[in-house]
Amino acid sequence: MVLLARTLLDMAGTLDNGPKQAALASMAGLFQVDLEALHEQLLTPRVDHAPFTEAEWGRIRKAPFYVLLMVGLVDGELDEKESATFGEMLEQPGTVADPWLRKIVLDVREEAAVLIMGTVNRRGQDIGSQLAEISRLFDQRTSPEVARSFKLALHKLGTDIAESSGGFLGLFGNKISPAEKKALTTLSTILGIE
Repeated sequence: MVLLARTLLDMAGTLDNGPKQAALASMAGLFQVDLEALHEQLLTPRVDHAPFTEAEWGRIRKAPFYVLLMVGLVDGELDEKESATFGEMLEQPGTVADPWLRKIVLDVREEAAVLIMGTVNRRGQDIGSQLAEISRLFDQRTSPEVARSFKLALHKLGTDIAESSGGFLGLFGNKISPAEKKALTTLSTILGIE
């Protein structure tokens, strides 16, 4: 419901005052959405993301989705176990050890499905350069310890996704495929945690 309301609000905000905007506001009313309260809620940051700017935070909050794409889709499809591993992180942010990754999870939970689809649709783009930029931002704006912790948390997420499926009946043998190993090595290089 919030996602639908957010979409309606975004659409209404791009229109000039007039019949189309009124029609959208009316549709939002059908869904019993208080546009003013929702607008205020959306403008209020859900988490403190200082020292990053809004634009930088917009990029940073996509990092776990880029990891999902880089590792989970390396074989061409995201299987149920890989998806479930990622979903568990989103559903249980308290289990995420790194404070910055936990902030991201708390910030993106309501719109995770949209972000996942948006990330999947970016498959042709260079996800590596996006992750490298996020890594650079952490190197510039945080202490070396904080940056390393965040990067290790992203790599652990990739490893957890890769280990969630594979092997014989998911139990025996090597759970990480050669393609996933290569993706994890690439991720380490990009994040500078070799």
